[in-house]
Amino acid sequence: ARIYGYDRIPEATAIAETPLETVSESSVPVDRAATTLIARDNREAITYSFIDRAADALVAGAESNLELKNPISSEMAVMRSSLWPGLLQAASANLARQQDRVRLFEIGRSYHGSLTEHNEVMRIAAIATGAAFSEQWASKPRNIDFFDVKADVAALLDLAGIEDVVFEPCTHPALQPGQAATVLRAGKPIGLLGKVHPSVAKHFDVTRDVFVVELDAEAALASSAPRAAAVSRYPSIRRDIAVVVPGSVSGADLIRAIRETNDSLIQGVRIFDIYTGSGIEAGRKSVALGLILQETSRTLTDDDADTAIALAVQKLQHEFGAELRD
Repeated sequence: ARIYGYDRIPEATAIAETPLETVSESSVPVDRAATTLIARDNREAITYSFIDRAADALVAGAESNLELKNPISSEMAVMRSSLWPGLLQAASANLARQQDRVRLFEIGRSYHGSLTEHNEVMRIAAIATGAAFSEQWASKPRNIDFFDVKADVAALLDLAGIEDVVFEPCTHPALQPGQAATVLRAGKPIGLLGKVHPSVAKHFDVTRDVFVVELDAEAALASSAPRAAAVSRYPSIRRDIAVVVPGSVSGADLIRAIRETNDSLIQGVRIFDIYTGSGIEAGRKSVALGLILQETSRTLTDDDADTAIALAVQKLQHEFGAELRD
C-alpha cells in the first residue's frame, strides 16, 4: 500500500451492524445470581471440571462413566458430576492456610451420562463453614448452620419471584441424615442443600461442620413477568397463636395447612418462636405463629379476625392434633 500509494486506494465506508440483544423475562441472568451471593458475603471460586474418580464417586454415590483416556494425573481422571468436590478441596486449602471462615460459590457445569450420550447442566453451588459473621462486638459469635445456607438459597429463588418452593427432607450419600433437604419447585427437584457427612468431609481433610448447596441454574432462575396488584387502603390486623404439635411436624407444614383454609383474609403467616422444654411434653414442641389479616374492600372487625383464627386452629387440630397453648 505504501509503494502503490495510499491516495490511490479507493475509500469505502464500512457499515457495522450492532443488533440489540433480546431481553427475556423468562430467565434471570446468572450474573445477578453471582452478584446476590457476593452481596451475601460469599466469594466466587473456579474449580477444575476434571476431578479424582474416588472423590466424585464419594459425593455422587456412583461411579462416573465420563473418564478421560489420557488424564494429566489420577486426580483429574473423570468429568465432575457435582461441583461439591472442587469446592470442598478449595475449602480445605483455605482452612489449611488459617482462613477459619470460608464462604465460596461457583457457577459452572456438571457432566452426566456416558461418552456416547452425555449431558451438561449449569449449576450454582456454594459451600460455607466457620463463623456465621465476621468477628465483631455487636453480637455473640456462632457457627454457620443449615438455616444460613437455606437463607442464601431463598435469596437466589427470590430473584425469579418463585413462590411455589418447598424444602423437603431427603437422604443423599454426601449429606448427613437429618440435615439434608431437596429443593422442590412446583413439585420438581431443582437442587440440594445440607450438611456434608463427616466421613465425606474427612476425605477432603475438613474436620469441622461444612454446609453445601447445589442448584440447577436453569430451573432455579426460570422466571416470568411480574404481576402488579393494588395495595389495600385498609389496615391489617395481626393475631398471634401458639400451638403444641409433634416434634416431627415442620414449620412449612403448619404454614401450608393454614393457607389451605382458603380464607381470603389471611395474607401472611410468620413463625416467630419455637419452644421445647419445661411445660411441653417430650416429643412435642410449641410453635408461635403470627397471622396477618387484611381485606381490600373494608376495615376488618374483631369478629372477622376471630372467625379466621378459629378456622386456622381447627385446621391445625384436624391435621396435626395441635393443641392451642395459653
